[in-house]
Amino acid sequence: MVRERLIDRLDGADRLVVVAAPRGYGKTALVAGWVDRHRELAAEVVWVGRPGAQTDPDTYWGDVLSRTVCGDCAGAAVQAPPVLDLSPGANSLTRVVVLERPDFLAADDLDIRILELLGRCRHLKVVATVCDSRGVTGVTAQDVPCDVITIDDLRLTRSDALAWVETQPYTPEPGEIDRILEMVGAVPALLRLAVSAVRTTARGPGRGDRIDRAVEHAVQRYVRTSVLTSVDVVDVPVEVLLRLSAARELTGATAAFLTGGEHADALLIRLERIGVLAHRYQKDGSCWAFVPAIRHALHTVAEESGVDIRRSIETLARFHTDRGDAVAGARLALDAAAWGLVAELVDKHWVEMIAEHMDLLREALEALPPSALSDKPAVAAGRDLFLLAGTQMAFNAPPLPDEAHSLNALGKSPDASELLTTWCVQSLMLRVSGEIREAAEYSRRLALISRKVSETHSDATANLPIMHLQWGITHQLAGDFAESNLELNVAYRSGATQTFDFIARNAAGSLALNWALVGEPKRAQKWLEIERTHAEPIGWMEPKVRVAGIVAQAQIALDRLDTAAAGCWLDELGVVDAGEELWALVTYVRCQHALRTADAHAGLIHLHRAVAEHAATFRNGLAVPLLTAAEVDLRLALGEGTRVLAIARSADPNDPWTTVATARALLLTGSANDALDVTGRHDWLSRHHPRAHVECLLIEAAAHLRNANTTAAATAWRSACQLAESTGLRAPLTTIPSSTRKALADETGVNGELAPLGGSDIFPTKLVVVHLTNREHAVLAELAQGNPISVAAKNLFVSVNTVKSQQRSLYRKLDAHSRDEALAAARTLGLL
Repeated sequence: MVRERLIDRLDGADRLVVVAAPRGYGKTALVAGWVDRHRELAAEVVWVGRPGAQTDPDTYWGDVLSRTVCGDCAGAAVQAPPVLDLSPGANSLTRVVVLERPDFLAADDLDIRILELLGRCRHLKVVATVCDSRGVTGVTAQDVPCDVITIDDLRLTRSDALAWVETQPYTPEPGEIDRILEMVGAVPALLRLAVSAVRTTARGPGRGDRIDRAVEHAVQRYVRTSVLTSVDVVDVPVEVLLRLSAARELTGATAAFLTGGEHADALLIRLERIGVLAHRYQKDGSCWAFVPAIRHALHTVAEESGVDIRRSIETLARFHTDRGDAVAGARLALDAAAWGLVAELVDKHWVEMIAEHMDLLREALEALPPSALSDKPAVAAGRDLFLLAGTQMAFNAPPLPDEAHSLNALGKSPDASELLTTWCVQSLMLRVSGEIREAAEYSRRLALISRKVSETHSDATANLPIMHLQWGITHQLAGDFAESNLELNVAYRSGATQTFDFIARNAAGSLALNWALVGEPKRAQKWLEIERTHAEPIGWMEPKVRVAGIVAQAQIALDRLDTAAAGCWLDELGVVDAGEELWALVTYVRCQHALRTADAHAGLIHLHRAVAEHAATFRNGLAVPLLTAAEVDLRLALGEGTRVLAIARSADPNDPWTTVATARALLLTGSANDALDVTGRHDWLSRHHPRAHVECLLIEAAAHLRNANTTAAATAWRSACQLAESTGLRAPLTTIPSSTRKALADETGVNGELAPLGGSDIFPTKLVVVHLTNREHAVLAELAQGNPISVAAKNLFVSVNTVKSQQRSLYRKLDAHSRDEALAAARTLGLL
């Protein structure tokens, strides 16, 4: 199999290229293909075959030197390490030596021998194929230009496989090669065997299952005829190899436990040298592994030989668990189908798994049978959450009490920790299904239980930080920012104390977003600085944990009137996943950015798409008033006064977001007194919401100014400017026209420098609203249905002349001269 991406690596300027991988990865075939392709080059190629088991190292290297040192360099002193000049035109490489498996020699001086070879001939390039690349580390340590092609490089890509398949008498069906590649672990030798086995497989229904069986049998034949016979070369009993196959990864300690023998590292190195195991480099020491397909085939051989491999795997799982490696233990317990142990490990370590091993947690929850969860209600509830996506609860938890004394008593009970976890999962299921308010009420009660649990159940404290984080997010989505901040603060402190960086970072970012939304950019910025002190999580959590902080950054930039910076933050965020729970908050900030960049139409389109995408869960919580307010602002900017009034009047009059939107709509449509009535309903001293408070004060100032009440206008203006300055809010001051701000500044001497004058206003100074009578609405509906006047008159039980009169009145109000113009205007205004 020719792999062009690796041919280029072999063509490089490096004096040494090491191709390192176990048997079956096509090392020799790769180098042979490269040599064949370059036969026409002037460079001389010397191929030194694999040494035999009894080959004397000195004899081998003496032969290599005699065959490779060119006449120009013969007799030159050995340079150790060689001084290499790779500048253009200097010491041109005219000779290549290929060393096939020099690591098979019973010697530990491979690096020294290669250094000597390179030092003897300055025109030489060495290409070595090995199963154990550790033997050449001494060469790379001497700063010799060296490229190591590893096992990961040698695995076949999809394009590699497809290119090779085109040369074979085999036409795969769509997706078939991907399926086979996954089964054989992208190992070239196994792919060749698999394709040979499946190319005659009958097509039609059930072909996928037939392919799976054919590939499994091909791998098993390879193991029996190649792997099992090769262990005799290094004098390793087959039974030992079968016992070692219980492990996913092998260390000296693991091998010693499985075999009961000493010198386990030496055993693993012997198996690596014949290509049975692959070496992996880790910070904490050496580690070896089987190709997964070969490991599974060895399990089949073990079962046929009467070896209880599942028992061995479970025993090894408990060995890892006892040593504190619950993740390795859980993976092995899954291999052994030891469901009791899997459930136990998930129950105890789900926080760790969520943070760093979500793939393992999901795999475990999908595999666990219901029978294994009879005494693990928390795991059963978690399984429902992950697998049913919050749509239903298969496990029936006891009802959560309402009364505080009952909740406190529950927190002291022996099973409080388990029940708390179960109910926490239930609250999450309510949240993801769109029942935000009910989830928030659940969270409020669970927080009471958690206080008692932390006092009386010290073993449960590890799970509490992530619970407080989730309760904080639930309250955030409900719009209960005070309670959200309380829970997020607890989550941050406990997460930081217990070194759960992903919890601490998520809590800090969420706190920043809360403060940014309510209108405290200075406080929000402090939490963003704290967020950056904690490492970003790696893997699936990274994009989710970062959302809150980035949205907060964008909102802060908007509040500082820095739309360019806000745009950069939103670009960095990109398109959020459809399952992102903060979608409404992201959409709101995007709409605010569109509003301030004079692109209200695009903002409205984005809002409608987002709401449509989440229609199934868009029922209650913060999303509804937040996006209602965003729509009102966008439509006001577009001049749609009639439609805006209809939306605003149906909004929640007690919510700060819709209060501002409704009051602004009333002010801009000429109802200054009604706007004052709406803004006067809130007691801002008992409800900390600086953004809404500043905007309401500005609306009051503008309304009083229209009513010629300059004293009241001046008072409201001063209060708005003072609050804006103390919080760092600049953007709200621009929500009233520049002319109004200038008049208020002239009246009070408070010039509102936080919001500079000039530029285009966000909203029109005044909007025209069309009011239709009931009869005019009825005539409009008949016109929209395409009915002629005679039919409309009949349907409305009036004369034709009456319909004509109402039609003329309708056209006049809509500034239309025809039916089409009237209908277009009516749709724009939201009258249809």
